[in-house]
Amino acid sequence: KFVRDCRALGITCPIIPGVLPIQGYASLRHLVKLSKLTPPAYVVEEVEKRKDDDAAITDYGVELAVNLCKELLKSNEVPGFHIYTLNREVATKRILCQIGLWKGGCSKTLPEMPWKQSA
Repeated sequence: KFVRDCRALGITCPIIPGVLPIQGYASLRHLVKLSKLTPPAYVVEEVEKRKDDDAAITDYGVELAVNLCKELLKSNEVPGFHIYTLNREVATKRILCQIGLWKGGCSKTLPEMPWKQSA
């Protein structure tokens, strides 16, 4: 709707939507507090069910982001999208794998790294 509204006003520059995957309970609460935005009730309800399990929240966030990205690409109204990683690359890789845009292997197991992997 946003893109159609902009086009109706004569705005013709490319509009690239940003996708911010939910990756944890505390991080979502922090972002909500900073932005003063309220997620849709169904999202809050699903996250609350999983609030003690960040891996389950990440799985839910990836599922939401995959569905949103597929919808954006199918719309043909945007040239692409930007994923806000917040330096947490694992969810981004999962999203890109599930929508068929990751060119490397999509194995769930990551190689051993000398630092703690993000969620």
